[in-house]
Amino acid sequence: MIIAVGFEKEELQKLKEYDTVICASDDMRTWKVRDIIEKAQKNEYCNKIKAPRIVIMHNVPNERISVLMKGIRSTVNERVIFATTTPTSLDWNLDNLIAELEEEDAFFRGKR
Repeated sequence: MIIAVGFEKEELQKLKEYDTVICASDDMRTWKVRDIIEKAQKNEYCNKIKAPRIVIMHNVPNERISVLMKGIRSTVNERVIFATTTPTSLDWNLDNLIAELEEEDAFFRGKR
């Protein structure tokens, strides 16, 4: 399962080719990641969050992660930040996780 942040509706359709998708809506910003996974409606409509495109993978087997990343990169023509859930990140609210992932991405790209 993946939680998609910052994607357009058309891009979300492409992501669904790879795994079950939960679209993180703006009203989920204060939710814990665990609650998004457990309670979010897997519906077609999503009030897009203004954030970079982020794919948070949950319970994706290690051998599938690189395949998933390559597939998503090849179908989405924008930069995507990838992450997997951890026991710690499951208890973070989505806003805090987005901020952490943006900071890590900037560091690894040499922008901090």
